[in-house]
Amino acid sequence: MEPLSSLARRFWLCAAASLTIPNAVHGAPLDIVEVAAPAINCLFASDCTLSVRDTADDFLLPANTGGAFLQSRTSDAGEVGTEGAGLIPYTYRVNLKRVRGITAASCVARMSFDAGPIAQLNYDGSGPAEDMFVVTRGGIGSVRPSSAERVGDKITIHFRDPVCPGESSYFFGFASDQNPIAAVAELRDTLLGDVVEVALRVPEGGSPPPVVSSNCDILGGSALGIPRWLPVCRCLEDPGLREFRCALAHPDFFLVRRIPWPIPVEQEFDISWTMTPLTNMRGDITIKEDLPSSFSLLAGDGRLVFTPELTVGQPKTSTLRARAGSLPGRFRARAEITSDDKLYATELSRGMSTALGVEKSP
Repeated sequence: MEPLSSLARRFWLCAAASLTIPNAVHGAPLDIVEVAAPAINCLFASDCTLSVRDTADDFLLPANTGGAFLQSRTSDAGEVGTEGAGLIPYTYRVNLKRVRGITAASCVARMSFDAGPIAQLNYDGSGPAEDMFVVTRGGIGSVRPSSAERVGDKITIHFRDPVCPGESSYFFGFASDQNPIAAVAELRDTLLGDVVEVALRVPEGGSPPPVVSSNCDILGGSALGIPRWLPVCRCLEDPGLREFRCALAHPDFFLVRRIPWPIPVEQEFDISWTMTPLTNMRGDITIKEDLPSSFSLLAGDGRLVFTPELTVGQPKTSTLRARAGSLPGRFRARAEITSDDKLYATELSRGMSTALGVEKSP
């Protein structure tokens, strides 16, 4: 995970999809019980030992610096003869241990994501079956979820005492008979109410992500005195053109990124960037694609450079060729946008964060 050390020069632009739930719709509360490790493993393995698979995706909250990440953990389905036979345990951890606030602490207060069905188990062995568990003994972390609810396929986890810089949540999760797929969680911070998209793994069977148009916000901009509306970015999933595109409007140039949507598993696809100068540019604009670990670039290091020699008003398109991974789902792709011009470097973000949709082959 790359440390983020120069927030004053480079900020995040996040394409955060928002879903509004009508006031009349109320979530079904999910029961959460405290458990101990390794005893929780005994629900799925006769020897109380699990072989786990961990993935993590890093993120940055406004006015923070350092490496925060969301950890996803799964293991094989429960053994025959155990209470969790045939069920896969899914656990998560929000880790801000290596984070510090620059001007004020920004914390994680809520986490939400779409997922397939989850099963009830008697996790603590003391009564009726519950929906979720949190490992408060024998594990790591210090902050536990205070409540959770489900509306349709969307599960929302609340932290009444939020996860703040220098802290980590406990592992928390549930079990499901569905196999894991890649998805995107929305983390809401306590400082500005921004939503950050982070990759995770969830049970298959949830609703596909909604087709929405969403703003790209400069996280941390207002806290550091930089206008949040400069530059302006907007993203859109277009089912007609079968593409996901983001447009960044700067006073000196217009930058558009296009990716196919969705992408069949293990298929090659193009990532195109089109730069249109609106005036004489002051310096190079360098773009560095950072694809999910299961994806691969077919040539080069993912770097594109647009130089000041471009003709004003004439678009210039550069393309990268990549291959999707073998796992269907919704992934997060990031692109670092930097410049050798100091003013551009201050105005631009550390990265544009957009979605990648991968579907099973017909």
